[in-house]
Amino acid sequence: MVRTLYEHFGANGGEGQGPRLRRREEAERLVSCLLEEIASALECGMRVELRGLGALNVKAKRERQGRNPRTGETVTIDARRVVRFRASWLLLARLNRRTNLRPQRTKLDPRQLAFPIEDPQVSAAAEAQHQNPEAPNQSGPDAIQERQSDAGEPAAQPDQGQTHEADVDGENLAMLLQGHLAALAPGAIADIGKLAALLAGCLHQFAGMHAQGMHAGRLARMEAVHWEPPLLSFTIERHGAMALGSTRAELQRWRVDIRRLQASCIKDRGYRQLRQRAEPVKTEPMAAELAEVISEGRADDGIKWGHDGTVRVVLTKVFPYGSGYMQTIAGRRKRFRAALTELLAARRWREVRRDVYSRETPAG
Repeated sequence: MVRTLYEHFGANGGEGQGPRLRRREEAERLVSCLLEEIASALECGMRVELRGLGALNVKAKRERQGRNPRTGETVTIDARRVVRFRASWLLLARLNRRTNLRPQRTKLDPRQLAFPIEDPQVSAAAEAQHQNPEAPNQSGPDAIQERQSDAGEPAAQPDQGQTHEADVDGENLAMLLQGHLAALAPGAIADIGKLAALLAGCLHQFAGMHAQGMHAGRLARMEAVHWEPPLLSFTIERHGAMALGSTRAELQRWRVDIRRLQASCIKDRGYRQLRQRAEPVKTEPMAAELAEVISEGRADDGIKWGHDGTVRVVLTKVFPYGSGYMQTIAGRRKRFRAALTELLAARRWREVRRDVYSRETPAG
């Protein structure tokens, strides 16, 4: 990796083509910094995603009983943490010399929904299309507009920039969704079971609905649902940050335009406290105490002295695992590192690499 980086960027002399590495040591430092960032993130229990390659995550294993394969003796295997790698589909496709390994999406059949189809015209159209897939589609946006005009309702104006794919099942469900909401009075919606099922079935029809990692499975957590034709708004509780140790869930507010088949996530978001917050810790006094220990050359559990006079700060000793949630520990370590670096710089100590400091020698 070092040789490849140096050969690629060492010969790069044009502007706008990336950095130029003048020495091989710069390439080594760049690779070391990248690997150190990955190792530090895994040390904090965070998930590391390498686009196009895969994802690394940490899994904790409990203490268990094992057997020595040589002697057959029963031994106790200590609790430990291991790193798991999950390859991306792009890497798997490259290894197997195939261009597409993603599973094909299975279209929903309106006849197999958990609730009956109340519109006989929609049911008949779905049955005809299912028996003869090559027949013209009579249940798309044009059919919706024609049916609304016959009923005396204002015709829906499709978005000129929106491309409607010829997915008869999704269009049937979109039409059922419009009919279901049209029968409801504007205001808050208490019973969201059928609404969530209909919206999940035609989710791919709405532009912008897949932003923020939204998918049909998360619609079961819809709350604060409000219908103000033609806008449907609701809140989704997201737990992504809690997987990294956060104590609160993010509340995303969505606004869906049923008529234009568009959706957007509102920027103004909230949070919901789901776990007890950790006690606040002031890192500045702790950093000042350790800086005093380092400047005086004393020993401490939180540092390790090197033979060359350098000192390495062991943050896992200062903020050990189990002292709080993972995200909280990572934040404390970051603030502690910044405060300690600033205090040591005032005492003529410089950071030679991550968490390793060396005393500056006077010039001359």
